[in-house]
Amino acid sequence: MHTLALVTPIVMVIYLAVTEWIPMFPFNDLEGQPVRERLGLAAINYPIFAAISVAVALGADVVALILTVLTVIGHVISWWLPYFGFSFAAQRAAYQREYSRTWKILPTEGRTWSSTSSTWW
Repeated sequence: MHTLALVTPIVMVIYLAVTEWIPMFPFNDLEGQPVRERLGLAAINYPIFAAISVAVALGADVVALILTVLTVIGHVISWWLPYFGFSFAAQRAAYQREYSRTWKILPTEGRTWSSTSSTWW
């Protein structure tokens, strides 16, 4: 279990690096997100996952757990709440800019983005 807890955040960073930096259209659309923005997100996200692995390696399980819980909360706020219809205008605009041309695997629960009204419906 210790090895899994140590390796999983590292695998997540590798996954993020691949999907955020290697063009794989239509799976991702890197043209919609400026490099500067991607660098900023990488500077925030990658060290958090590295810190989780370091905390596990050092036996600081409480720190690793707190970082993991905060990461999950951030993920829920940035992805799952908007998916179920609870989003801010900035989130909707970013989604439209970054993902409107990509393949969608999950259903949209009957909601589609309307660029004319700027709302989900």
